[in-house]
Amino acid sequence: MTSSTKKIIQKTLKHYDEMIEWAKGQNPRGWVSEWGMYNAIKQYWLGDCCPFCEKFFKPELSFDKQCGGCPLLLRYGRCGVSPANLWEAMHEADTWKTWIRHATRMRQQIESLLEEVKP
Repeated sequence: MTSSTKKIIQKTLKHYDEMIEWAKGQNPRGWVSEWGMYNAIKQYWLGDCCPFCEKFFKPELSFDKQCGGCPLLLRYGRCGVSPANLWEAMHEADTWKTWIRHATRMRQQIESLLEEVKP
């Protein structure tokens, strides 16, 4: 793994830490609002705030090539598409309690990218 890839993974982990920490201050049974989070901390879980998407997403390419060399795509598949990728469960959460649970699992999935895969 290159140092550049490691840095983007660590930046993404920090992004998730900040989102999860903010969400913990919300009513656990309250409705999830990406805009509420964005208004409060200027970030949320959609692509325009994701460090992976900032680096790898190329909207001008065909759908199957847009996410390029994203480490999450390479290991778990595309966000919102692959069942192995946990992003969709987080995105579809109705309450903050559920969102935190799925975001924590998503963070663990991202952290696992730091582990070298043995052939």
